[in-house]
Amino acid sequence: MSGLRRLPRIALWRRFGRLALAATVVVCLLPMPRSPIPVEGADKIEHALGWFAIMLWYAQLAAVPRALLARACGFVALGAAIELAQSLTPWRSADPWDLAANVAGIAAGAALGLTPLGGVLARIDRPR
Repeated sequence: MSGLRRLPRIALWRRFGRLALAATVVVCLLPMPRSPIPVEGADKIEHALGWFAIMLWYAQLAAVPRALLARACGFVALGAAIELAQSLTPWRSADPWDLAANVAGIAAGAALGLTPLGGVLARIDRPR
């Protein structure tokens, strides 16, 4: 895909990202046990932090802001698709506030990705 940084281990970094996305989809669609310590709104924090981490990871791979924006839009669409899929299962339910938390996490990760923190991986994985 265009818009990626030219990193020596780009294929490995993309695999990590894909693994995180696959794990997110699976975790969001599996039946989950109730938390032993229920905290109101804790799941929204989990949604925001999870998508924040994924977006910030992919920000490391994006070479230009347009590529970052494209991925952010794709992640919002994936989050919406997950919510829709949850509404079709008997053990999960869709929640528009979950999607709002997803979008907040994605936006925060993208914003941070536009700062020098978005280039940390490029500084670590330099061509030799």
